[in-house]
Amino acid sequence: MKGENHMSFLPAEQIPLGIWGYIEAIREIEQQVQTNSKAGFDDIVAACGSGGTIAGLAIGSQLSNLKANAKGIGYAMNTTEELKFVKEIAEATGVILDPVYRFDAMLSPR
Repeated sequence: MKGENHMSFLPAEQIPLGIWGYIEAIREIEQQVQTNSKAGFDDIVAACGSGGTIAGLAIGSQLSNLKANAKGIGYAMNTTEELKFVKEIAEATGVILDPVYRFDAMLSPR
């Protein structure tokens, strides 16, 4: 496989369409809040890897009447050894593992 063409897939939130999905999610939340007068919040908290999720939520919130603060909590903090291993796999096989989902899946027992 080394030297052959390969394809890499980005996580959905890194694709503009994925970010747009989170903007649309805010519109849905806004509709639900309008339906339930007791509902309301100041913050939206989500896991944050690449930042695309938080970008979509923040943009959607500011475009809506919610005006909630979108806050990201980091995850997928890889060690230097893990990133080195991902690089070695790519160099040896041409297979590029994203350091979060595919890497974890590869390490999980079958």
